[in-house]
Amino acid sequence: MTKIEIGAIEKDLVEKTEIYEEITGISTEKLVEDLLNDFFEDIHITNDYINIDEIYYFNFSKLLEKREVIATKNKLSENLNEIFIIKKIPNNLDKFDKTYNTFCYNGNQYQHAGIYSYNRFYCEKNFKDTSLFQYCILFNYNEKTEALVLKLIDLDDINLLVDLNNLSDVLNDLIEFNRIFAEELERIKKIPEEKKLILEQFKPHFEFDNPLLYIASSTVIESYENAKNMAMSFYKTDSEYYDALKGKYNSEDLVILREGRLVKEVNDTKIKEELDSKEIE
Repeated sequence: MTKIEIGAIEKDLVEKTEIYEEITGISTEKLVEDLLNDFFEDIHITNDYINIDEIYYFNFSKLLEKREVIATKNKLSENLNEIFIIKKIPNNLDKFDKTYNTFCYNGNQYQHAGIYSYNRFYCEKNFKDTSLFQYCILFNYNEKTEALVLKLIDLDDINLLVDLNNLSDVLNDLIEFNRIFAEELERIKKIPEEKKLILEQFKPHFEFDNPLLYIASSTVIESYENAKNMAMSFYKTDSEYYDALKGKYNSEDLVILREGRLVKEVNDTKIKEELDSKEIE
């Protein structure tokens, strides 16, 4: 990790750290790093995303039907093709609270809220008939209880949730994010149909055409099926490196990639066992 100087501190404190180092063997640099890590452990200094160590699950079809679902850390077993996972939590509605010295929502130290636009392409037969669905999802997260509620909302209703002084920033970010996918839709519609022949199982897997779009649409929520297939593909490509990463993050279960970081999936079989059984079949 890169080291940089942060300036001078009072002589009296330096002398105390030197005495402390003689007694414990802990250097001043290590002591300062430990203190800063402890200080920042329970506070949020940004309001973009909250990284979580274990993923959440929810049924996407139920979200569309009921417009509100409770996400859970317990793996859902029914209708796996409808199950989605959450790998990090948007908190762009949070404000910095000087009382608690952290970003939070509505003055509640442990409450966080954020809006995320999930873009999903759908093509049954032909590229030219591809549709783009853009879902605006409100995340309500209690860090203390670990309760997470998702609500489907209309873009026009954001003004009811966001302070008018901050509405333009949040709304502009969502509009810009959606615009990127709308432009991708036009590109997809122009893809020659014969290109399907080179894609897996003759299906138009757009993420393989544009990896950046796949990453942008899968870092927050992603279908469980797709995430698992991607993990298996990664394992098959370089199993030694995959196992090394698993060891680094102390996970014996299937892990999901999130921007180069591994997120543990609890209560699941080991990916290697699953691959072995698949090959036997």
